[in-house]
Amino acid sequence: MTSVLDGRRVFVSSTFKDLKRHRSEVRKYIRRLNALDIAMENFGARDERPRDECVRLVREETDVFVGIYAYRYGTVPAGDALSITEQEYLAARNQRLPMYIYDVDKHYRWPERLKEPGVEAQLAAFKARFVLDGTPSSFTSAPMLAAAVTADLGRHFSGPPAEPREGGQFRAPPVDWVSPASRNPNQFKVAAFDLDGTLFRGDGFVFSWDLLWSGLGFARRTQDGLKRKYLRASRAPASKADRIRAYEAWCDAAVEKFRAAGLTRGRLREMSRAIRLTANGREALRLLRDAGVTTALVSGGIDTFLEDVFPDYREYFDFVFINELTFDRAGSLDGVLPTAYDFEGKFEALKRVCARVGCTTDEAVFVGDQINDRDVLLGAGLGIAYPAQELVVTDAATALIAGDDLLKVAAKVLEP
Repeated sequence: MTSVLDGRRVFVSSTFKDLKRHRSEVRKYIRRLNALDIAMENFGARDERPRDECVRLVREETDVFVGIYAYRYGTVPAGDALSITEQEYLAARNQRLPMYIYDVDKHYRWPERLKEPGVEAQLAAFKARFVLDGTPSSFTSAPMLAAAVTADLGRHFSGPPAEPREGGQFRAPPVDWVSPASRNPNQFKVAAFDLDGTLFRGDGFVFSWDLLWSGLGFARRTQDGLKRKYLRASRAPASKADRIRAYEAWCDAAVEKFRAAGLTRGRLREMSRAIRLTANGREALRLLRDAGVTTALVSGGIDTFLEDVFPDYREYFDFVFINELTFDRAGSLDGVLPTAYDFEGKFEALKRVCARVGCTTDEAVFVGDQINDRDVLLGAGLGIAYPAQELVVTDAATALIAGDDLLKVAAKVLEP
């Protein structure tokens, strides 16, 4: 009897001691579907499996990733900051594999002896990461989990090709976050900002990506050629899926060239010295937040520059959408997790934020400066060009603020 999963390779990731029975049931049903299960049992059924081999298997020999998580964080190899379990997850995420994530139901009675003490903070941070990537399914008993995995895999392989996973939501409030919209008497409940050229300034600085191309010595025609290829692939009547795939292809091609040029995390840190935060940036953002305005950053830029130039950004932004670079243990560039929220996608990000806040996009402000901000400037209730770098932005914005003082923007947002 044949199956749509014939020969498909399914990587099953979890800690072992607490989920031994659940893993056994899941692997049994994967094999009944004529798929190949790739699992730690192949290494002797222990949490201390060889990290490098597990990560390699995820990257090179996996079609679908299944992650199962309960109350253990797992082994952290010497010299590493993350457990093998989390590194497997990140490897799948970096490869943009189809991912099915299952988190134990918080109301399900779980034996205390199977919980790992002292890892609550690490485990919470890990689970917050995969909640951002997509809502996980909950599970209880081993048979219930196996049935859910079987159904999900069957639908995945028998249905139409999956839409690309919308990566790039880098930060969001926890699930129990309470929106401040109800205590905000102002017209605008959300203020979202572009990063490069808007909040980030510098002599001749326009885009994060430009800084990389020029800093690594690439000719301008190399960058322009990739950009034209993206614009051709994403122009109308391209679908949303086509646009996301085109953007991913552009990011992947750029990062491949950066990798060949030997880009490292240390080199990126050096490059960030050419960038500074706009004048009165923290003061203005704090003023907005104190007034009950939810703040968001929606950028086609690069997360490392955000971390280096504005390391305390988490105190000022509730939501962040941005491209994320990944690095290997030696600090060399490893890959990119492209955002789905650049160009036309910026307005999609704004709508996501407004839905979470409980307001409409007419009650939202967007602040930007370049052509990739055009759609969201048009879609927001108030579009502020700060500053207007291109004529198309001037035409799309409803307010123009020149110079370098974010307090002027905050005053406009809070204007009666």
